[in-house]
Amino acid sequence: AGCVFFAAWMCNLDWIGLFRWSLSAKSKKNSVEQKTQRGKNEKVHKVASSSRKTKTISMPQKARIINVTIDSQHSEENSKALNDLLSASVNLIEVFLDPKSMKENGITESYSGVMGDFCQLPFDLQKKDPTTVPMFRHLVQKSNACREQRHRVDIKEFAELARKYDSRNETSAKVLSMGGAIFHESRCGSTLIANALQAMDPKRHRVYSEAQPEMVSNFCGSSYEYCSKEQASELLKDVIYIMSRSSDVDEESVFFKFHSDSARNLEVFQHAFPNTPWIFVFRDPVQIIVSQFKEGKSIAKCARSKLDPAQQAVNILQRRGFIDSPADTKDVSQEVFCAATLASYCESALKAKKDAPLLGTVVHYPDLP
Repeated sequence: AGCVFFAAWMCNLDWIGLFRWSLSAKSKKNSVEQKTQRGKNEKVHKVASSSRKTKTISMPQKARIINVTIDSQHSEENSKALNDLLSASVNLIEVFLDPKSMKENGITESYSGVMGDFCQLPFDLQKKDPTTVPMFRHLVQKSNACREQRHRVDIKEFAELARKYDSRNETSAKVLSMGGAIFHESRCGSTLIANALQAMDPKRHRVYSEAQPEMVSNFCGSSYEYCSKEQASELLKDVIYIMSRSSDVDEESVFFKFHSDSARNLEVFQHAFPNTPWIFVFRDPVQIIVSQFKEGKSIAKCARSKLDPAQQAVNILQRRGFIDSPADTKDVSQEVFCAATLASYCESALKAKKDAPLLGTVVHYPDLP
């Protein structure tokens, strides 16, 4: 286990920030209560493959799909579905894309071919008790509407139409103010923070915790091998805009907790939202790896991308002398690869913090309430 300590060195940042997002006395109490239930929430995350080549989660479902067209309203069903989308009565739950196709087609200035699925989500369950539905996938699983019917539409076309629609004062939908974003290493208290943000003001807050559409920040690849940072940023802005639309008259602010892999592409978020505060939550990497290995080394989240590793992790392994070439990555131990994975998150957070020292805050696990 000693080989993982270089990840600890990477995260030994002497500018560790205090957790400055103000929590009321009530929310602190709720946070403590939620922390006692962390064991219930730390189950095996059977979500998207961490492969950088696959950027979609296909949840088991037999829902009827309504393909919605933007340029024309061919039928009564299409008109109704489009109205559901524009009124924000249905929510974006999944995106489908193939970033390699853009490179193959020579698309360099924007993005194209990204489709999204929408259905109605029971946010009231999360607002009532976020510990019962701590992750976005739990909301989707609890939705009867998502199992029955989904609307599918082109993301770029719909984002453009939604912005025009929202510019009218008489519309019923509104765009929530983005309160901040959470990046993390996993198994480090990020779910506790997300739950606390929801619990501190259930009526006015909406919290997305590791929603699949947020993973588009990674869709150009860890080293932008499929497309540019600008393209990824534009897609992320559209996805966040769509997810921030609400028909709830009480809601005012929205917060996003990203998947741990998204920490590697934190600069995409910064490019898309240069004025939005964010935090990076970290923990002793030995404790993270031990926690993940409890479910078995072969399925540990930190090692899922071992056969198709992110370039940042490969660079760290080479710098530390564990491999001579990227092809050797498959031969390192699970412990070493996991350490490199966590270190890559910390390197990205360190760079992002230096680029925006007033917007980024680093939170150490023991400092959580």
